[in-house]
Amino acid sequence: QQRAAAQRPLRREQAALEAELEQLEAQRARTDAELAAAATPAARRAELGRERKQLDSRIAAAEERWLELGEALQALDDAAG
Repeated sequence: QQRAAAQRPLRREQAALEAELEQLEAQRARTDAELAAAATPAARRAELGRERKQLDSRIAAAEERWLELGEALQALDDAAG
């Protein structure tokens, strides 16, 4: 009971991160597609490059947090025996 109560917010956050990662990865795919398009002007390419870097940073941070939550959940399982 206590373990489930302790895990619940972690699982909710993990699920929210999964949804966010899905969105960010889709946005990155759209950015990459526009970057690859031959008709994209140079100024727009520069802007897209900056957006891509920001997306990469946000994805890395979300992935790192997701892993931390997984470790915390595992620790709770291990402590419960």
